[in-house]
Amino acid sequence: MKATLSFFSIFLLANLLVCAQTVTDFDGNVYNLVNIGTQTWMKENLKALHYSDGSAISGVYAYGNEESNVAAYGRLYNWNAAMKNSLLETAQGACPDGWHMPTVAEYDVLLNFLGGESVAGGKLKEAGTDHWISPNTGATDESGFTALPGGFYFNSSVGFLKLGEYAKFWTSSQVNGSETSAYNLYLRADQAEAHNETGNEKELGASVRCLQGQGALGIAPQKTGSSILVYPNPANNYVNISILKNTGSVHAELMDASGKTIMGANIDETSSKIDLSGLKNGVYFLKINSKEQSFTKKIV
Repeated sequence: MKATLSFFSIFLLANLLVCAQTVTDFDGNVYNLVNIGTQTWMKENLKALHYSDGSAISGVYAYGNEESNVAAYGRLYNWNAAMKNSLLETAQGACPDGWHMPTVAEYDVLLNFLGGESVAGGKLKEAGTDHWISPNTGATDESGFTALPGGFYFNSSVGFLKLGEYAKFWTSSQVNGSETSAYNLYLRADQAEAHNETGNEKELGASVRCLQGQGALGIAPQKTGSSILVYPNPANNYVNISILKNTGSVHAELMDASGKTIMGANIDETSSKIDLSGLKNGVYFLKINSKEQSFTKKIV
């Protein structure tokens, strides 16, 4: 007998396909998704008032304190709220389970896929002037990201600014290990460019777009000893070495697979980055020496 799909089967299959293109947060907000290159992004700004474990988010705003702005523009979060008070680039933060706060390197992957900073902004922005003010330079939204200008919350004295004109999206990356500032992706109505902007204080309220996956490059940092963290691994353009307590002088030495030393650095701050952007893809070994411990870690 020839097999046929019942109406119910077709209905169920269609709903499964639709559901696969959305994600829902703890509060029941449903977000459409978009695949761009190898990445899957939320197509809308985060609206959550609770983390995925149900705990309330502190440091979240509706633009102008008007809930009517949330449906289109989402909410604005200070950095600690967006990160759920984590300092690690792998943080899930305010994102739903299975999603994470994107790193500055992951935003770089997005911008490079779209042709670089000089044109990526236009490809990310929603076209037209329904939400962006004129002239919305270069906006085509050919990526499907549909970036919206949610503006930002500056501080309690200045308040909310630039709705319709600026979009600022937090990354999980602090600026050179700064305790006070972090990178954000920055788009403007009068520019086709996109920039990973530095210098924004963590108290700033900015938009959030979540990226699918477990965290920066999919692997959490591993604690290599009682006082030192090395992450992310696999790495992209850099690897972080974070010193969790005073260990005195720390020396880092990067070697290739043959054991040949490629570079070395003395680390005397709470966090340091080693630039890997000039290296070929492959396996390397990072040797860490301090008065408390000595270990070698494989870096991919």
